Amino acid sequence: MSRVQVSILGVLILISFVLTTISTFTKYWIVWHNGLFKGHFGIVPFQSYEPGWLSTASWCMFGAFGAFFPLFALYAFSVFKVYRQGCSHGVRINFFGILIFCLLIACLQVTAFTFTAINVVNFKFWMTTVVNQSMGSSAFLAIISAVVACLATALAGNIAKRYCN
Repeated sequence: MSRVQVSILGVLILISFVLTTISTFTKYWIVWHNGLFKGHFGIVPFQSYEPGWLSTASWCMFGAFGAFFPLFALYAFSVFKVYRQGCSHGVRINFFGILIFCLLIACLQVTAFTFTAINVVNFKFWMTTVVNQSMGSSAFLAIISAVVACLATALAGNIAKRYCN
């Protein structure tokens, strides 16, 4: 049964990675419109003249994206150990590491979304207040990815506590 759980954990991590990649590198974090003109922009590329909250959101999403690479390495090592030796007590620490990485990713994504959601209303685009701004679809993909990462966190903890004796 633990092999099925480990496979489901891998699928959840992969789904969260795909959603994080899409939300980080697409330009629909903030959508604006002013009469007939509409536009959108994202948190990539990082600009030195952008406000601090947008820079923080950008770095949080970069951090979440970058945290997936050691997570993939740890997951691959854990899968190798589980399929070779079974889910022994020595593998338990690896699943706790996966839990911590998934929790870190979820926290960074929620922080980026929160900073953007709070400040997008007061952000002056092109030095005017006539432009109406709102959250775009990329920001909501980041939240969906954080929810999937939380599910992966719970599953990794379940595997570590229940199956790795």
